[in-house]
Amino acid sequence: MRQLKEDRRWGCGYRNFQMLFSSLVADDVFYQHLSQQPFFKGKNKSPLAKPPYIPSIITLQDLIECAWKEGFDPEGAAHFKYRLKYSSRWIGATEIVAALRYLRIRTNVIDFHKPTGSDGKSHPEIFQFVKTYFKDGGDGHGIPCSSNSLSNSLSSSLSNSSSNSLSNTCTTLLNRCVKFPLYWQHQGHSRSIIGMKPGVTDLDSLLFVFDPQYMIPESLQQVISERGKEKKRRCHINLIKKFGINSNEVAKHAQYQIVYVNGIMSEYEVNDSKIITSTRIP
Repeated sequence: MRQLKEDRRWGCGYRNFQMLFSSLVADDVFYQHLSQQPFFKGKNKSPLAKPPYIPSIITLQDLIECAWKEGFDPEGAAHFKYRLKYSSRWIGATEIVAALRYLRIRTNVIDFHKPTGSDGKSHPEIFQFVKTYFKDGGDGHGIPCSSNSLSNSLSSSLSNSSSNSLSNTCTTLLNRCVKFPLYWQHQGHSRSIIGMKPGVTDLDSLLFVFDPQYMIPESLQQVISERGKEKKRRCHINLIKKFGINSNEVAKHAQYQIVYVNGIMSEYEVNDSKIITSTRIP
C-alpha cells in the first residue's frame, strides 16, 4: 500500500498494516474468522467487506484503540494515552500485534536487536528467518506445510532464475497469499517482506520488499499480463532491481523487528497474549 501526500511522514506503519490485513482477508480461513469478530459484528460496526478489502487508516486506528480497551499492550496504550484515532502519530510493531491479537490472530514479534554477522554490521539471522518462514514455516494457519504445498515451494521458485518461475511466484503472491507478508521495521520506517531469492550466501541473497514510500511500477503488472519470453525477462530484471534488498542494504541499520502471523488463537491463549513480548535474536 502506497503512502499518500497527507501521510507521507507518518503513515508507513499503517500502510504495511493495510497490506498484511488485506492479505489475511483474502485468505478464506482468515476471512471467515475475522468476519465473526465483535469488531466487525458489534453494535454500530460495519461488517467485514469481502476481498479485495483494504481497511482505512481510521479503521486501523479504531481497531488498535479497541485492543487497548480490552487490555492488549497496556504499556503501549499508556504511552498513547489510549487515544490514536484521527491523529498522525506513528505506529509500530507492538500496535499491530495488539490489534491482531485482539482479533484472535496469533501474531509474534522477532527482535533482531543487533547485527550477528562476523563483520559486526550484517544480519544473517534475518535472511535465515525469512528463508525459513517462506519455505518451511507452515501455511499461515498454524499448520505445517506438506512437501508438495505451494507455500513450501515459494523459496525454491524464487531461487530459480528462469522467467516462468519468477512470473508464477509473483502471480502467487498477488492472487493467493498462503504465506502472509512480514511486517519489517527499523528505526523511523517500516516495509513489507513478500518473499526471498536465496543465494549461496547472504551476500548474494535478496529480500523482496514492498516500501510504501514508492509507487508500484507498471512492470509488476506486466509480469502477469505480458506475453513473450524477452518481455518477461526484462520485467523480471526490473522487479529485482526495484524490490530486491541485499545484505549491504540491510546492514545500514543495527536493529530490526519482524511481525508475522502464525495462525488463529484459541480462547485459552487470549489472556496470556495481552502482554506483548518479543523473541530476541540472538
